[in-house]
Amino acid sequence: MKLNGIFIRLSSLVASIIIFLGCTTEDVDMMAEVKGDNTIKLSTKLQNTRAASNLQDTQISTDVLVAVYGLSDGNTIANGDNESYRVDEEGNLIAMNNTMTWPSSGNLCIYSYAPRQDQWNFTSTTKTFTVTTDQSSNEGYLASDLIYAVAKPSLQNTVSLGFVHKMARISLMLKTNGSTSLSDATVKILNTLPSTTLSLGDGSLGSASGTSIPITMASDLALNAGGVITLYAVVVPQTIIANTTFVEVTDGEESWKYCFSYDTQFESGQSYAFTVNVGTNTVTSTISGNATTPALAPENK
Repeated sequence: MKLNGIFIRLSSLVASIIIFLGCTTEDVDMMAEVKGDNTIKLSTKLQNTRAASNLQDTQISTDVLVAVYGLSDGNTIANGDNESYRVDEEGNLIAMNNTMTWPSSGNLCIYSYAPRQDQWNFTSTTKTFTVTTDQSSNEGYLASDLIYAVAKPSLQNTVSLGFVHKMARISLMLKTNGSTSLSDATVKILNTLPSTTLSLGDGSLGSASGTSIPITMASDLALNAGGVITLYAVVVPQTIIANTTFVEVTDGEESWKYCFSYDTQFESGQSYAFTVNVGTNTVTSTISGNATTPALAPENK
């Protein structure tokens, strides 16, 4: 009984002090939470939007893991070396495991990219990235759509990361003429080099490299005569030499191949739209403001 009486008197004393200071117990808890929360909060946006496809057009997909680095005066901070984050519907980054906190001193710099690569720690700032060979699904496309951001915050506010697309996007409108239909077609991009390097420090890309591989845009595709469908893929920025087969459509024993009649350069962050007319063996292309140009597919391609 004596102990209970002491506890009641002490509780009353604490309550009196809180009332005297003009705070409720809820206010005190909130003040303690704000004071103790030194977490670096991150939000995202895409700087360069790309028309047509809704995959990562204005916001990073919630299906993609984002990697974040936090450096203070050139040294990684705690939980700031390729840490894994997910994106919520509002574009906020949520730590999957460990959160970063504001360093007590030094100049903070935040680097980020997606999709996250397990082995990309900051010991070497230049990393090799390779697009996937099968981009016929959202998963394969998103695994190839490399994006990058850097921010140097001066105040302890939410850090906004403005991501940019580093690959080039291909938007291919596939049309069949009135006498041609597809029942089980595969559409591929041919003769592109699949790899490049990314500098984590400034986001710059190296030259395209590796051995050229086909990139599947669609498989098991059925399209009626006179039908239209738009397909998407991303490729490493590079130049495709004139008269090199770029698009191939196969359906059973039939095959259609398409090329450009001029050297065609694909640049980082840009989207390029083409129209392929299956049945006429031609490609109509519009790239960087060039005039629409039909090109016959070479016999030996």
